[in-house]
Amino acid sequence: MSQQLKKEITLLSGIGQLSTTLMGTGLFMIPAISAGIAGEMTSWAWLFLFIAVCPVALTFAALGKHYPNAGGTAHFVRIALNKPHLGNAVTWLFLSVIPVGVPAAILLAGGFLQQLLPGPFNTSLSAQILTLCLLVFVNLSGAKASGHLQTLIAASIFALVVALLWCSHITTNDLAMPPLDITSVKPVAAALSVMFWCFVGIEAFAHMGEEFKNPERDFPLSILAGCLIAGLTYWACSIVVIKWGGLWFT
Repeated sequence: MSQQLKKEITLLSGIGQLSTTLMGTGLFMIPAISAGIAGEMTSWAWLFLFIAVCPVALTFAALGKHYPNAGGTAHFVRIALNKPHLGNAVTWLFLSVIPVGVPAAILLAGGFLQQLLPGPFNTSLSAQILTLCLLVFVNLSGAKASGHLQTLIAASIFALVVALLWCSHITTNDLAMPPLDITSVKPVAAALSVMFWCFVGIEAFAHMGEEFKNPERDFPLSILAGCLIAGLTYWACSIVVIKWGGLWFT
């Protein structure tokens, strides 16, 4: 008898979970890195990235709608090709990322948390251990509690970015796209290779489909809305970075 997961994820919590998954550690790095590579041409890179991500988002939205399963991408491969060993290979590929990706994410997140720790605990190791404990606690709390927390985090990040835009006195001139010419191709392409990291996570979100209360309706909407919110947040951060970092590009 197969074990059924609790269907606790709603549309709002699904959007929050995907938004925070996509923004994750990238929001603290990618806007500045991409601006350092492409300068004012970063706006074009974001536009091209959004266009490139659309088919990916729509594909996973459709797959999750029709085949909601905790196996996620591995399940899609298994039923599409009717070859269980290929689905298992995808599973191992996902697992192989954990020893490399998770420590890096914990190290980065711990660096921010360390600034809030008191004297004797203000060390890199203490911050990383506390970050790991918080991650374990949130995951053990269940999908519903995790969804509520991530929705709150996503809303807070979005509000912070809006505040940055407001305080930066962004004008229509700051939003204008610079002329695109042949010399811009190389820096824009280089920036795109880094910026694609922003949307790595859509495929991992696919395994949440089985935990949605109404996956046929809410899963695709969560992916599309989550990608839109994350994309707008990244773009807004880049606008602020480009405006205040204009000295770097001159």
